[in-house]
Amino acid sequence: MPAVLKLTGDYDVDEVLSLLNAKPYEVNRKGDTNKRKGKKPYAATTCKFDVNKLGFDEVEKQFEDTITFLSNNYVDLKKLTNMKNIKRCIDIGIDSEFRDENNLSVQLSIPPKLMRLMGDLEMELVVTQYWFNR
Repeated sequence: MPAVLKLTGDYDVDEVLSLLNAKPYEVNRKGDTNKRKGKKPYAATTCKFDVNKLGFDEVEKQFEDTITFLSNNYVDLKKLTNMKNIKRCIDIGIDSEFRDENNLSVQLSIPPKLMRLMGDLEMELVVTQYWFNR
């Protein structure tokens, strides 16, 4: 799940899912019990969709697949831009290998086509950095 589409906010899940051809792998409804975080209720509704299932080290391919996913689902996702109570984001997970204690930088080059699509769909891009022991 290195690249995920997340829809978060105060919205009717069933209404939103009826607009989309993509199927979520996880749905959490506002007020339902969060089994992972101390059984506190969810503060917002969230749907998560797999954009791809590549490795965390395949960043360029993740960007390509995200462009394909957004292009293939563009018409459906565009409908969500009228729903201002839904935050839309693509979360791309990346693998960060600790190579040198003096250099902890990560550089990503985001393709213009991806930025254009996400801007038109009023989406945020989140990059989540994972540190793996090797």
